[in-house]
Amino acid sequence: MQDLSNIHDYATERVNNTGGDASPILEITPDNGLFLTILNQAARGSAPGVPIYLDLRDSNDDPLPIGTSVRFEYQRPSDEQRNRVSEVRDNIQPYNNLDITEQQDEEFIDAVKIPLRGKALNVRDIDSFYVSIESSVEVDWSNSQLYIEGSVVNESPKN
Repeated sequence: MQDLSNIHDYATERVNNTGGDASPILEITPDNGLFLTILNQAARGSAPGVPIYLDLRDSNDDPLPIGTSVRFEYQRPSDEQRNRVSEVRDNIQPYNNLDITEQQDEEFIDAVKIPLRGKALNVRDIDSFYVSIESSVEVDWSNSQLYIEGSVVNESPKN
């Protein structure tokens, strides 16, 4: 599948809360009748995890603070709240130090992976998958980018 990004048809950009807990910056929900499987191992690199390429900036076009944490969350319609489904990357220094092209390079790809808690995550057309952050600064989507590598995303019709 092609990369999932903040401009993908399945994606909805959100502005994070700046106080307290992590909050979504991107929500991904497959189209009706489709099913996504997000794998915990990319074709490139040796470490497990989902390669995510980030250039997150604030309204002044400055990178978000290095202390910003990133995680994946998931919610089914029956869930009262989002559930964390990945490890937490407790800072975004690799993303701030490398541009998107460098993040995709074989040499650095393991540094930008976020490991899932299992081998894969299945997202139905009624579920939501989130990229969430905890930060003291809001994301400004007019000058930010986010991509999840397509090699770890499989799309299929829902059975």
